[in-house]
Amino acid sequence: MSLIRIVYSIILSVVTLILLPSNSNAALFKIDINNPHFQKISVQIHAIDKDSFSISKRIAHDLNTTNLFNIIYSELPIKFDADHLSLVNGSGGLGGAYLLYGSLKNDNKDIVVKIRFVRRVPFKQIFSRSYKTGSGGSRWLAHRIADDIFKSLFGYYGPFESMFAFSLKRGKYRELYVSEFDGSKLTKITNFKTLSYLPKWQGRSIIYFSSLKGNNIVLYKYNMSTGKIRLIAGFGGINIGGHPSENGKFIVYSAPHGNSIDIYMLNVKTGKRKRLTYDGAINVSPILYGNKLIYTSNRFGMPQLFIKNLSTGSIRRLTYKGSYNTSPNLSPDGKKIAFVSRLKGNLDIASINSDGSGYKILSNGFTNVAPVWSPGGRFVAFVKKENDISSVYLSNLFSGQENLIFSVKGDIGSLAWSHLLR
Repeated sequence: MSLIRIVYSIILSVVTLILLPSNSNAALFKIDINNPHFQKISVQIHAIDKDSFSISKRIAHDLNTTNLFNIIYSELPIKFDADHLSLVNGSGGLGGAYLLYGSLKNDNKDIVVKIRFVRRVPFKQIFSRSYKTGSGGSRWLAHRIADDIFKSLFGYYGPFESMFAFSLKRGKYRELYVSEFDGSKLTKITNFKTLSYLPKWQGRSIIYFSSLKGNNIVLYKYNMSTGKIRLIAGFGGINIGGHPSENGKFIVYSAPHGNSIDIYMLNVKTGKRKRLTYDGAINVSPILYGNKLIYTSNRFGMPQLFIKNLSTGSIRRLTYKGSYNTSPNLSPDGKKIAFVSRLKGNLDIASINSDGSGYKILSNGFTNVAPVWSPGGRFVAFVKKENDISSVYLSNLFSGQENLIFSVKGDIGSLAWSHLLR
């Protein structure tokens, strides 16, 4: 079994981990992040035990990336059965409004972690829960606990039980990699020794991507659960930027037509394709959402974003601010678009509403590329480049702040974010 299939099977084993009986009596608080008076939530996280600081620290890291929490970390364990008065008045005097503590048992085959999450004043147990997973699943278990904390406070899961796929150039070649949310378990998908880029997720385990093959750029489909790679489009010349429809039956991508580059829709099952653009321009980065096509075109000179209604054929320009706008990425609910924008000389990440209104810069400094929406659409991840280091950042749409998720050596050229893998 290949390394990537082993990693994926471990993730699936944790995604389906057994939740042991819980005595949680907590109703969801559903704290409103949009409230103008919202302040960061102070959470005091204690090490589970002397052998498991890594799990606790991963939970702290995940929550920290969102810029919604003020994390206070302590390596002082708290007994799982501690009485609530000691939790209110003690806990090392670090002062977190909420406490996370627990215990861990590891028999080298399974890991069982008991977690208790409480509010200190007035005292309230938010949840008490046990998690069980295989010995290789501790990282993903930490992501799950972080997601459960997030949901207990806000009413919906965070983005932590997810994966990134990205193209990474190290030396001569650009290959495709996947990683967990925090950049851990970085695993190479391709070993083509060429240029592979523009991954797009479809469902839980399918990744489409483009790759240089001889003198052509072809489109592949990769199945993480089987490890198989299949050629999808190789009509000669350029076949780039495959974006799947919501049901996975169609892919839109760019290919040459005469002196232009147009967008085509490919039926994955039959292999038949249909041309969608006819304006003699360079049309790339297509997104198919219902009967709408969002894409980048230079039909008026510099690249700008456009939307086409596939039912009526009407086309409308979406971006007017910025001299260069490209690489659109649509939020899961279809209401917002994140993209790369050059407004004052720098490449920044911006967002607009799907009707073109509400232009907003989401990044600052350096070169910022490859924006992608989180599962749930409440955050945007993107890549900052400096020298030979690529760093993936998370932008909080509510506060406008950004925070580092992870960094890798090499050049990340494109980024994709999976669905929530629960």
